[in-house]
Amino acid sequence: MIDHDTHDGAVSPTKPDDTHSSKLEARQLWEAEERIAELEGRLAEGVERQRVLEVELAALRSDLLVKVAYSAALEQAATERQGHIHWLQSHFDAEKQYAGALAAELAAERGRISYRVIQRLIPLVRVRRPHP
Repeated sequence: MIDHDTHDGAVSPTKPDDTHSSKLEARQLWEAEERIAELEGRLAEGVERQRVLEVELAALRSDLLVKVAYSAALEQAATERQGHIHWLQSHFDAEKQYAGALAAELAAERGRISYRVIQRLIPLVRVRRPHP
């Protein structure tokens, strides 16, 4: 340590050098402030990343809600279509039975008409046939 207060310009080894000490303290203070600024920068970056992640998460949540709503709408539409298909199938079966009944009725009517026609034609055929 250097003593600058001596009258003869001699250096005293027991008194600390205030200039060196203050420079060292200033350097340490500057390094600490640098480190604090670096850490504050990292913290600000982390906070910004956190905000970005929160926005992305909110967007994903919103997207998921839209997909869930769309899925529910599709499921509802599928259920309604299944009901409609079931109704169409039952309606088709009823129409098929009705067509079958009509076909049977028509066949019976054809049979009656054919019988009547044959009954009317038999006397005519007998009359026209020459007798041997």
